[in-house]
Amino acid sequence: MRETTRRAHSGQLGYADLPPYCWDPDARLVALDDEEVSQSVLYPTMLLTFQHLRTIEFAEVQCRVYNDWLSDLCGRSGGRLHGAAIMTHLDPVRAAAEIRRVAELPHIVAVHMRPNPAVDWKPLNNEVYDPIWRAASDVGLPIGFHPLSSNDLPGAVQGLRLARLGSSEIPVQEQEDYGADNIYFAQVIGNPTDMMNTITFMTAGGVLGRYPDLRAVFLEANGGWIVPLLERLDHHVHEFPWDVPWLEEAPSEIFRRQCWISFDVDESTLEFTAKSPLVGAERIVWASDFPHPDAKYPGTTKKLSETIAGLSVEDQRRIAGGTRQICTAWTLVRSLVTAERLLGRLVAANNDRIHEAEHGLPPLRPTSDLAWDAEVVAAWKRIREEWDGFVSAGGRLPLIDEVIGEHQGNEGPWRAGLMLAKGRRCGVARRFPVTMEVLRRIPGLRSALWSQLDSGTELPEHCGPNAGVLRYHLGVRCGTGAGIRIGDEVVAYTDGRFGAVRRHGCSCSVEPWVRTPRHPVLRDRTTASTVAPPAQPRSAGRPVTRSSIPARTAAGSDAGHAVELRSRRLIPAENAGFPLRSAS
Repeated sequence: MRETTRRAHSGQLGYADLPPYCWDPDARLVALDDEEVSQSVLYPTMLLTFQHLRTIEFAEVQCRVYNDWLSDLCGRSGGRLHGAAIMTHLDPVRAAAEIRRVAELPHIVAVHMRPNPAVDWKPLNNEVYDPIWRAASDVGLPIGFHPLSSNDLPGAVQGLRLARLGSSEIPVQEQEDYGADNIYFAQVIGNPTDMMNTITFMTAGGVLGRYPDLRAVFLEANGGWIVPLLERLDHHVHEFPWDVPWLEEAPSEIFRRQCWISFDVDESTLEFTAKSPLVGAERIVWASDFPHPDAKYPGTTKKLSETIAGLSVEDQRRIAGGTRQICTAWTLVRSLVTAERLLGRLVAANNDRIHEAEHGLPPLRPTSDLAWDAEVVAAWKRIREEWDGFVSAGGRLPLIDEVIGEHQGNEGPWRAGLMLAKGRRCGVARRFPVTMEVLRRIPGLRSALWSQLDSGTELPEHCGPNAGVLRYHLGVRCGTGAGIRIGDEVVAYTDGRFGAVRRHGCSCSVEPWVRTPRHPVLRDRTTASTVAPPAQPRSAGRPVTRSSIPARTAAGSDAGHAVELRSRRLIPAENAGFPLRSAS
């Protein structure tokens, strides 16, 4: 063992001297068969270190070539091998472009990223990395955070000066891309420290909250520390909430919804973590580190069986088959994202014919035929009291630009707070238990959010591919001077009332405004393709003309609330109110 290590560290052991299962897919499948493993996700070894390249153009080409090769290699495995694409996250914009490109490649199921603050030590919740999170979220590819005990990027090895200890009797070969003279200290300390830092900023730092469709997997840094870390993160939210004002739910809840962590097959804490309510078996994947020398090969799956023997059969299956189930789910998510895009294009292309087919019916429709409308309206005062309590306690919704990660070109502040996304509680939901109880009674509800427009806010005219979707708006604190134009109709927002909006894709433009101070609106989205429009449609609110809306007033005067209706990204509008979305 020492002689092999010495040859490897001195550069005498070449790539071709390695066993063929390190690089040949057929030999790899034989090794998988020996261990009775059905599917595997491949991460790089040598290309874990390419991030040090300061010639970004060269690194970008290197990523493209490797990712294309990886897709082709996995294609020779009969569906058993899957790839994690690489990107140069020293340049998040280029990285985002590569994420969108590899989403079209077969057999790519994830994107690899080092858990390092690569861009000038900026933490991962800094907006500089947003192009990466947005791209991965849009295309449905999870981020696989895989560490490396090297000195090439900002992180624990650099920050704690672990790279040059001079303590090893077999020092690592001097290489610019690795840059550390030892493995023991750099890996024992560096890997979990970088990973804990990443989990903290992805959960408590607000990244996963801003991108509720983003998924993250934390790999190869052991996992026994995850439960106490999550406990610590939750505790500190309670003790120091002013340091994380954007956080509306416990970091552990975010982790349980959007994250997985890997365990080595011989970790004694695996069973404990699988039984913890903060993690659970469904959030654990196992990793072999094959074919690296510290892999438990042969005998990997035998050791895994021994480690999880104390768990229920169901939990054993979740962990042992977790990678396969997740790969299937990720592939499905990608397919759904692609289908959603195609559907959006088809809707946009046919919106005029849709409008004509409905005989020119106006974009507004009454709410009297919605079985739950009366119950929602009856509860509006309790909802308003809860909103007032939120504001009195110092609650503040984030700006819409922060929520969706792009500038909207609004004239005046627009704030939003998501409560439901794809049927799941999220965002500010825990701050509004009364409101959530009302929403719970709406069958098939998919999304709901608060929307707040400050005084003097006017949103630009816009439209989106959302035919067949109802958006239900409930005014909560509207005051006077808040209105919206939908198609050719102009409506004033009213406390405790507004109604449902039927969108006809791009043939229906929307332009909300608030010309008096801030108040909230509760907004709701409901798919309505199965609800026939009434024979005699009426306006869903009190029709007004532009001239009847007072000119904008000073910031201290009476407030109004309005809502923007956007496409499927579940984006809120503001001035105290919320939208809901349900599948009928």
